[in-house]
Amino acid sequence: MRSETTLGLFLLVVALAGAGLVINWMSSAEHGCAPHDTAAICDDGVKDVIVPISVFGTLAFCAVSVIGVKWSSLAWMRRWTLIGLAGELVCLAAGAVLAATGS
Repeated sequence: MRSETTLGLFLLVVALAGAGLVINWMSSAEHGCAPHDTAAICDDGVKDVIVPISVFGTLAFCAVSVIGVKWSSLAWMRRWTLIGLAGELVCLAAGAVLAATGS
């Protein structure tokens, strides 16, 4: 298997698995909301911003990084992978922080 394929699959697995785990965690934390709870996880406005960042942000970083890995030299492949991984983790961290407020 070529190295860019391996790196692309790695980025895709991190994006999909990470988004799935964070969204699952957020929905589990949301079940503990009381009617007048002030936790950020219970605020629909906050969730309407964070959920798309956690899902689509990770996929966007994955796509950009895979394109960068595919069209770059060997030296830049690792850089694109690190850029993508860092971006995905930042997007996932936003959802994780929100989910942690409900725990």
